[in-house]
Amino acid sequence: MRDLKGKLAIDTSALIELIYCDGLGQKLKKALETDMVDAYTTELAITELRYILCRKLGWQQSSEKVNKLLASGYFTVEETSRLIDEAAKIKCKRAISLPDCFILALAHKISGVALFARQEQEVADEMQKKTIRHQFTFLRRGRIRKTEVNWWTGRDLNPVGFRPQSYGNDFSKKQFCFFIIGLMVRVRNRGGSLRSTR
Repeated sequence: MRDLKGKLAIDTSALIELIYCDGLGQKLKKALETDMVDAYTTELAITELRYILCRKLGWQQSSEKVNKLLASGYFTVEETSRLIDEAAKIKCKRAISLPDCFILALAHKISGVALFARQEQEVADEMQKKTIRHQFTFLRRGRIRKTEVNWWTGRDLNPVGFRPQSYGNDFSKKQFCFFIIGLMVRVRNRGGSLRSTR
């Protein structure tokens, strides 16, 4: 992670690191406590933060953590309505999630840098297609995290911000189990066997 300074538009993934405050979150917290960082985030990022933490911790505990973070004064929460046009322009041209588009729109508005916890595949793909005029920085460099979607339920097995490394080998086993169960159900419904290929 490079030194954090100047104006930052903080994404949900980085806010989650800040909530957990271990490793990367500690570095971000220290940067926010200095006068060298002027931080912002969006109402949409706060909404994401609330529901992601709620799924992990329950509503009461997640609300306490988010409210405490908001009361810290580490950042300013920008109204979504002021970012709609720029976010829509970005979404129109890019295959990037809508919340990420709002963070990029915020970075553009404040003439700052968009801060994400780590680089995800969709952002990397867009950066390779053509130059993105918005500036990015990441708390963690290195391996790009692909969004892992469980086709059985249609849900993301690893919601944004929750560390993929914490799952270790169990995460891969879980994916494999979902694949095998789904395959068996599909074969049984067709009245065939796993050996039949036609």
